[in-house]
Amino acid sequence: AGPAGETITCKEAIWFLDSLEEFHKAQLSADELRTLEESELRSKSMHRNAVLFADDANFIIRCSKRVNVDPDSNTNNIDFRIFLLHQATKEVLSAYRQSRVNAPPKSCIFSALLYRVAFHLQRSNVTQVSVEEFVEGVMHKEATLFIQGYHISRSNFTKLVRQFLKRGEGE
Repeated sequence: AGPAGETITCKEAIWFLDSLEEFHKAQLSADELRTLEESELRSKSMHRNAVLFADDANFIIRCSKRVNVDPDSNTNNIDFRIFLLHQATKEVLSAYRQSRVNAPPKSCIFSALLYRVAFHLQRSNVTQVSVEEFVEGVMHKEATLFIQGYHISRSNFTKLVRQFLKRGEGE
């Protein structure tokens, strides 16, 4: 709501967020801006609107943490690909806490987080990681994360995230 209690339109809100993002981008060094742009994580407007710029800047540019890819760290003896998914998801949930807390009810926060999990795995040198937008056999034509042959759809990823949050993991 505005100063007199009036609301702003969606178009005005998007303009404001875009303007704020441009202001913050101008504060980055050339190398930081290149790193952010090369990640392509802010290229989709729906994802850009779901995730706070500060969370992306901190995670993409400033976070040096990597997923532990040592098979010996898998003490639960589950499929190592699932272990990597769980570990990366918990780290992304922690890094994007402010975005999660402030996400509007119908935002694309879970889809945006799925792409950030893939990014986190890739920069941790996990091989054969990708997100595909449309996968034959996936009922709702939604993005699917692939990790070395294992795959999880966005809707199942959302269930996994909610399960972790309910248990207090990834906070």
